[in-house]
Amino acid sequence: MYSPARPEEARVLRAFGAAVVLISQAGMTRRAWFESHEKSPFASVARLESWQEAMADGVIEPHELEAQKARLLTLLRELEPLLDDAVHEKVTRVLEEWTVFTAMQTTLLVDDLGTGGT
Repeated sequence: MYSPARPEEARVLRAFGAAVVLISQAGMTRRAWFESHEKSPFASVARLESWQEAMADGVIEPHELEAQKARLLTLLRELEPLLDDAVHEKVTRVLEEWTVFTAMQTTLLVDDLGTGGT
């Protein structure tokens, strides 16, 4: 079981609407980013509370996207001071690559919609 280096690091944080968990000494279990049957982290977005709330009416509204952005930025601001320099650099790279992946995925979707998916 993971034990945080400092007691103040023992917090549960959420990122991307999913968990970034720093395990408390009380013995909380770590939620895996990769499930054995999934090839990407958080592949089952439908199970995430933020998604369920936003999709309750079947439509994503601009204010819901802004609320999600605010949640994400708050969590990142909470997380950043807990990271040492090496981990901070690694997380920065992950976030950069996640941003590129999301932009590529969105571009492909827009292109597919524009051509009728052909």
